[in-house]
Amino acid sequence: GVPLALLAMLALALGLTREREGSGEKQIEERFLLYDAKIGEGFNLQKEIFIRAAWLAEALNAGCQQEAASRAGEGSKPCSSWVVVLPPWCHLAHWQVPRGTTMGWGNFFDLEHMNTGRVSIMEYETYKQHARGGQDSVDEIVHLETFSPDTWTPSHKIIDCQDSKKFNTLIEADGGSYIGVYSGYCTHIRAQKAVCVSTWGQPSTFLEPILKKSESVSVLVKSLDHATGPYDGNYHTFREKMMFSSGVRADAEEYITNHLKRPYLGAHVRRSDFATYAHPTTTPSVENVAETIRMLITRHKFRSVFVATDSTAAEKEALKKMVPAVVFMEKDFGHPGVNAVVEQWICALSDKFVGTRISRFTLNIQEERDLLGISGDLTWNHFCKGLSNQTCYKGNWFRDFPTSKRRETLYGSTVERIHASAQQHAGQRNKDEL
Repeated sequence: GVPLALLAMLALALGLTREREGSGEKQIEERFLLYDAKIGEGFNLQKEIFIRAAWLAEALNAGCQQEAASRAGEGSKPCSSWVVVLPPWCHLAHWQVPRGTTMGWGNFFDLEHMNTGRVSIMEYETYKQHARGGQDSVDEIVHLETFSPDTWTPSHKIIDCQDSKKFNTLIEADGGSYIGVYSGYCTHIRAQKAVCVSTWGQPSTFLEPILKKSESVSVLVKSLDHATGPYDGNYHTFREKMMFSSGVRADAEEYITNHLKRPYLGAHVRRSDFATYAHPTTTPSVENVAETIRMLITRHKFRSVFVATDSTAAEKEALKKMVPAVVFMEKDFGHPGVNAVVEQWICALSDKFVGTRISRFTLNIQEERDLLGISGDLTWNHFCKGLSNQTCYKGNWFRDFPTSKRRETLYGSTVERIHASAQQHAGQRNKDEL
């Protein structure tokens, strides 16, 4: 049968171009907010960009409804709700895939759950087929670049698109139209209008006014990573909706059953550029990692250790030799992005987790564990460069990150077992130390 999430999106899409009749004019019911991040940006950062887009769409919808309510009875136009269009996944950092290879969000996330949030979402291909007649197009492109602020006060300015070399992903085409590179060279999108903005600040400070004035039905905001925030409860609300798909979770849980023994330690060991030039002062050596893992095995009686890593084959071989209990992901799920999120979910369900400082891959695992309700002392731990007898604890960057009712319903018994195991081994460790 057809998945419910797809049916829901198709039903939404089929109604997207409906127009209201009344007072002698037509009113579009839905508008489309497309967005992307700068080319090459990583998967986990781009998840955060979705949160910014959803936050912006919600603010636009709320503002329109408030304005309509204040003008009730004055013949004001009804609101057009903004729908967030999810950019396809194509050329990303760490994904060694040919340019033009596309993956939809449904390969990674539970779209049905995402669509239960405060804004409606849809895949780009659905938008393209049912709202644009199969054409890669929008009415308007808003292209962002960042400037270095003299103060921390958010600000922006509209500039000529020809004034900045940073706008090399937007070109003026024949007939006054524009063509923009979309979402990591997934495709090129044509628009009849373009606005270029030099900015620093949250989307609500500059994009909301621009889009309120716009009469375009579909708008692509390019390089939305140049906008900041939210850094409050709105982040929690939208982050919770980004639950991995049932397929990803099933693959991870099958791997746990077949290759790991509880209690098991989950670890993320970031190497490559972190170790060489990006963060060499905080990234431990392979030997340092091995010593820390051995310490944790002794303290917590772990029977297996799952390590998600971008280490070289030689580094993995060395780590395995020093810690025989280490298990790496040996199965290929058909795409490097899917492989990565399967590894993240395996780490999310581990009895204790230790990650790499400053890594968004690590941060996203920790957020998933928070949403599951796993305690912070089993979650917010990092390898410490130069230290092998302890991990570096860094608390949640948001206080009181709320748990997810959806995840609690599905994995409550697993979380209870993790906490019970931690208490049991803590008690045994205390006896051993007497």
